[in-house]
Amino acid sequence: MNLGSRLAGHWHTADAAELFREAIRLRPTLAAAHDNLGAALLAQGDAAGALACHDRAIALRPMETNAHAHRGKALLELKRPPAEAIASLAQAIRLKPDHADANADLARALQQQMRADESVEPLRRAVELRPHDSALHSGLLFVLNHVVGDDPADLPGLLAAHVAWAERHARPLYPAEPPAFPNDRAPDRRPLRVGYLSPDLRDHACARFIEPLLAGHDPAGVELVVYNDAAEPDAVTERLKGHVAAHPAWRWRDVAGVGDPHLAWMVREEDRIDVLVDLAGHTSGHRLRLLARRVAPVQATYMGYPNTTGLATVDWRITDAHADPPGATEAYHTERLFRLEGCGYSFQPPVGPPEVSALPALGSGEVMFGCLNRPMKLNARVARLWAELVRAVPGSRLLVLNEHGPAVGELFARAGMPAGRLLVARPRPTHDYLSLYHGIDVALDPFPYGGMTTTCDALWMGVPVVTLAGPAAPSRAGVSLLHGVGHPEWVATIARKYVSIAASLASDLPRLADLRRTLRQRMAASPLCAGPGLARALEAAYRDMWRAWCGGAGSGARWRIRVQAFKTRPAARSCPCRATGR
Repeated sequence: MNLGSRLAGHWHTADAAELFREAIRLRPTLAAAHDNLGAALLAQGDAAGALACHDRAIALRPMETNAHAHRGKALLELKRPPAEAIASLAQAIRLKPDHADANADLARALQQQMRADESVEPLRRAVELRPHDSALHSGLLFVLNHVVGDDPADLPGLLAAHVAWAERHARPLYPAEPPAFPNDRAPDRRPLRVGYLSPDLRDHACARFIEPLLAGHDPAGVELVVYNDAAEPDAVTERLKGHVAAHPAWRWRDVAGVGDPHLAWMVREEDRIDVLVDLAGHTSGHRLRLLARRVAPVQATYMGYPNTTGLATVDWRITDAHADPPGATEAYHTERLFRLEGCGYSFQPPVGPPEVSALPALGSGEVMFGCLNRPMKLNARVARLWAELVRAVPGSRLLVLNEHGPAVGELFARAGMPAGRLLVARPRPTHDYLSLYHGIDVALDPFPYGGMTTTCDALWMGVPVVTLAGPAAPSRAGVSLLHGVGHPEWVATIARKYVSIAASLASDLPRLADLRRTLRQRMAASPLCAGPGLARALEAAYRDMWRAWCGGAGSGARWRIRVQAFKTRPAARSCPCRATGR
């Protein structure tokens, strides 16, 4: 068993599993061997086999902490009702409160139950127990955007939480002095060498907004180097790669598994990138610790994450005036905000989508509201407002996407949803998921973390979307997208108006039917699908950023002032949810 544990620790899980089986043959009552075998099987993708092993370990030794923790993880992988996993993980934490993995997995299970606010505390405990785990800490920031942010009073706490991440994980990597870059410091040099860095160049929502840029950039204005950090490339990866291959001077680099020091050398010395654009922020697989090393004269973040990075070495966050109203959010960023004119995003429509259907309400006589966002974006406040809307529109119903029907049913029942008016559909592949819009008349955007790809998909399927604008970007993506498609009248600024807009749409079936017939064509012709136009705007933005650096933004004095200002920002001593009383 000890040899198996050593091998498992080095990811030789198949060999480890054989050793655990041999240990069980030699001593069938050894609970830890059953538990370890389960963990090895789970690492190989056999969650059902793992669950059976953990159940056996618990039967042999009911107080085996790891077995309860591992059982909870297996239940999550099997997509069993979250309540089952929560029970196992809570038992592990009762036995060992400082079990970091159990706390992290409990947070994940609570999020699946649409209890993101309750997930913050166990996730914060896991971060405290694993202080050097930067990815786990980023996960906490990502969840906070789903929990707070619809009140301006939350924004200082969110900033402090991001700065705390940078203090812990980025500061040790900051150069002591401004680097001496080999780049030709000519403000109007053409083309600029621009690098895009992303782990999402695959079948991922972000790829739908990246592709129009790769297809639309002008090679006379920018020389692109795309750093593909996707661990599992797929057909979408190949399609994106084709856009880069179409231009001989552009380069595509597969960097998954390349260490930060070597990648830093590639960016700085080999490719001599002028402007490096991070497309992930604090989402899964990010490389913010690379940007902490200051690998390019100009470093920016864009698109993938609707908040500050917290880093002193990221100069700009690219946004627009709809997502970040001027004067409202600058103080809550460590970066300067570069606002693109109009909508700051361009959407790549899905490949081979279903045809737009007739308005379902015309056939059923009942209006169907719907939301196909991921379950973590649902919460008690959303459920209460949507229940109020359904009550206000006689005969209407609500469709949501969730693989755990009982949990979502309980959430909406507590919110006052009338019996029989909630429908729950299970997640499905993209083409089938889009077909769900054939049954939806009006789409509803959740809050405080709104949809982006789901909003665009709904519009492409002819379905209007109602959104509630909050004070900052996490709750304002819908504002940008709806302005981009030419329907700002579907944006509400208060909850009462949100209900009013949705109810008004539902009351005018001829208008809804006309929108259904024409929205896809009008969207295709709108700025929201104008990739080359957005690419030109970004090229101009990169030029302005480059000129600012050439004009002195990269000088030693400016560098020291910037880092000193970063040092004086308040550090978050606890989760901002505590400060806001949530």
